[in-house]
Amino acid sequence: MLEGKLIRKTTLEALMLVALSVAVLIFGAFLSSDEESKRVQRNYAERFGDVLPADRYEELPSEAFSSYEEISHVYEAFDEEGNPYGFVIDLTVTTKDYTQLHLLTGITYDGAELTGIKHIADEEFPASITDEEIDLIAGQCLFSQVPVALNGNDMAIDPEQVTSTIYGLNDGVYYAQKLYADNSGYLDFVEMEVRDGLIVSVQWDAFNVDRTTKNKREASLTGAYSVSGELWATQAYNLCHKLLLVQDPAELAMKSDGTTDIVDGVTINIRPFTELVQECIGYSMQGYTKDMYLEDLSGVITYLFGGTPEELGLTTSDGYIVYSFDDYPNLFKELDEDGNVIGDLTLAQTAMSLTGQGGDDGEGYVEGIETPVSGNIVQRDDNEGYEDGIIPDNDIKISSESVDGIPFSEIRTSIDGIPGASQRSEYVISGINISYKFLKEYLNWMA
Repeated sequence: MLEGKLIRKTTLEALMLVALSVAVLIFGAFLSSDEESKRVQRNYAERFGDVLPADRYEELPSEAFSSYEEISHVYEAFDEEGNPYGFVIDLTVTTKDYTQLHLLTGITYDGAELTGIKHIADEEFPASITDEEIDLIAGQCLFSQVPVALNGNDMAIDPEQVTSTIYGLNDGVYYAQKLYADNSGYLDFVEMEVRDGLIVSVQWDAFNVDRTTKNKREASLTGAYSVSGELWATQAYNLCHKLLLVQDPAELAMKSDGTTDIVDGVTINIRPFTELVQECIGYSMQGYTKDMYLEDLSGVITYLFGGTPEELGLTTSDGYIVYSFDDYPNLFKELDEDGNVIGDLTLAQTAMSLTGQGGDDGEGYVEGIETPVSGNIVQRDDNEGYEDGIIPDNDIKISSESVDGIPFSEIRTSIDGIPGASQRSEYVISGINISYKFLKEYLNWMA
């Protein structure tokens, strides 16, 4: 009897010891797992903190991004309350010359805003771009919505994509600006480059006569200037790109109210743009360059006020002249002997009449800019384009275009990029846009 009790006691103690050992092992494993988890999170925080700071990160399974060969890892970021905050995408962009650019990008969950870009310098064949240049691009688009595109001043087009040509264009850089400000104080301007007889780049923006107000493009990106639909900068980009494809501003099919229905995402009044482009086209045909235009504009102001635009504080840091001739409503008008307006004068003609000097000797612009004759396009005698935005069936149809496979209507941010290096800028922009395309699909954005 005593022996049986002893056996039961020994067995019970052994079971308790085993249970205690198992509990210790489980607790130890838990502590070990917790320490490992903390170690992993510390590693994530160190790697991703500059791109998208968060309380916790979780790696997505590779199946989630298997259709994106550029992406190697994706991490979802969570805030302190465990709510999804954004994503860190680890990807490698392969350039046109088969070099690589390894990047980390951070994008928020709700606002689709870019929170950071980081270069991981471990490529076998690194792309020819510096970290300073990547930081420059990051500074232009951080906390702005994706996707991203280059602004019009760095926009270029493949000649094979052009659907029509305009005969008689001389190579060079041409420029025109509005001489009277609109109701918001803005002076629109267009700068256009012609190469081998084609318009290869174009920029549309607007100065404000109040020099404390940012240019319209920058003001729209910061929210200081708003329009219906997409950002003004985005719509201007879409319009500039379409012009490069069709060349003739009449092909933009501007309606009588100044809008167009055929350029994706563009709802703004495009009349200032089409008028200034038409003016630049006329200047190209006459060989009246940007430098000549600015020289004549400077001459008119110097004549009126007895000082140069620089002395009067009317120039930007880039040498552009910002002044509205509101106090001189007939300065650019041709008058008869009785003072009645009988026509318009160009800047060159006005400069010639006031100063005796004009970039084109005052000839060739008496009745405004000569309408170009366009190859593959029906010749027109007006500046309105097709009647009320309608393109005849026998004329060119304009197809939808994209950036990195993303329709222009989806572009949310336009940036200047690296000065004089649009191709290197596109390396980084492609990385941002690949991240956007994945998240658009993964999160079913825009559904």
